[in-house]
Amino acid sequence: MTVLSNLLSPLSLAFIVIVVGCFVGKIKISKVSLDLSGVLIVAIFAGWLLKIITQGCIEVNIKELEANMKFFSTFGTSLFISSIGVSTGSMLDLRKRNDINAMLIGSLMVIFAFVMMHIIYLIDGNIAISKLIGALCGALTTTPGLSAACELKNCIPEDVMLGYGCTYLFGVMATVLFVQITTRKLENSIIAEEKIESKIMSNAALSGIIQIGVTVILGRLIGGIEILNFSLGISGGMLCSGIVIGLFVKKVFPMKVLTTKLLAPFRNIGLVLFFVGNGIPAGMQVSEGIDGRIVFYGALMTVTPIVFGTLLYKFFFNDRLSATTIAGGMTSTPAVGVLVKKYSNISLSKYALAYFGALITIIILLRIRIFDFYV
Repeated sequence: MTVLSNLLSPLSLAFIVIVVGCFVGKIKISKVSLDLSGVLIVAIFAGWLLKIITQGCIEVNIKELEANMKFFSTFGTSLFISSIGVSTGSMLDLRKRNDINAMLIGSLMVIFAFVMMHIIYLIDGNIAISKLIGALCGALTTTPGLSAACELKNCIPEDVMLGYGCTYLFGVMATVLFVQITTRKLENSIIAEEKIESKIMSNAALSGIIQIGVTVILGRLIGGIEILNFSLGISGGMLCSGIVIGLFVKKVFPMKVLTTKLLAPFRNIGLVLFFVGNGIPAGMQVSEGIDGRIVFYGALMTVTPIVFGTLLYKFFFNDRLSATTIAGGMTSTPAVGVLVKKYSNISLSKYALAYFGALITIIILLRIRIFDFYV
């Protein structure tokens, strides 16, 4: 094997992207940094560069590379979402019914984005609906939505992926920067919440492995269940199973409860693998050509739910800690990753509920063939 084929092997490429991305993420501009999301930036750039330099190169098997990236994405999603679910379940207080409003906000944020997409299509009827659907999924940073969109009978998967690749980066960056800016002046409030949340501690690393493992297994089973052509998908299934397991452990084995701080290794490893697995394929799709209109439309479909989600949060809640709810409504793994890294024991119950509401809403809207009348 040559030096090039060794460097471009999936494992080598993944670690190169992770190392470089971590350094990029440390760069701060006005006290705001990309943090682990720097890995995503580097991954997209690496995918774009990879597609260019491997044109006609028989030493690099693109199909094999894409298959490995899909594995990294699935494995990373499993680690990250399951750790979020378990820690959320251990923190969730079912007596606080007001938190259910977070689920409604997440659901409405997706609906606002859909409305914006419909307006865009009415204004620009020449745009391919497959690209626009992909752009919507990228703007909302939802991989389950992307999977559901690619399965639609009237959609062209390649166009869906291209639209997703054109808008995903802005969707991630806008949400990450939003949650950092909105929490920058609220550190005292968040730290106070950390002190309350951190009363329950556990040092059982083995317990963490077991809980994550059970969450992944049950989550895949739950996510694969289809009722009336509807399923939660891997992410939704693991989030649900993680919450249930977290609640169960909290009630039955309180000494085994795991906080977000103790689950940090699972969360961070899962996050960077998720970035590598999704960023490189997105970059390879972008190399096919960037449609300026799609990028602009994607920005509109990102900003709209963030703005309306923030207004809804102010209506439903008295506090100013909207960041976790907005991150959930945007199904943004990177945004919540930034928050939990900065505030190790921040409550994630609103994130999980908003994420669940957004996830259910986008899958339902896609699976009920809402786009059939466009074509």
